[in-house]
Amino acid sequence: MHHSRTAFPKTFAALRHLKKLNLTSNQLTVLPKSLEEARTLEYLSLDDNPIRAIDRTNAFPNLKMLRELSLRGMLNLTMIGNGGLSALTGLESLYIQNCWKLGRIEEYAIAFTVR
Repeated sequence: MHHSRTAFPKTFAALRHLKKLNLTSNQLTVLPKSLEEARTLEYLSLDDNPIRAIDRTNAFPNLKMLRELSLRGMLNLTMIGNGGLSALTGLESLYIQNCWKLGRIEEYAIAFTVR
């Protein structure tokens, strides 16, 4: 069951051990600021949300444990700009599919680490 929302709790701090979060089809237009408190998050789905850009002004917080990110079916997404995903230093899998308006992923949008 999916419930559409446009606002989320101001904090995820009470969910210290949360590993998977599915925010599919919630009519989000920006990334929830409260995500910065979900430090143990390993999987996040933002599929089917009307976010237009992921860049420095609407960037992911430092989620070092995040391994998988799904951005499927984001029909309004036009750009992933420099700094948009760069704080996700542990990211192993990024799923971008059916984002028809996505015209640009800038060179420094994603963090690259050498191991």
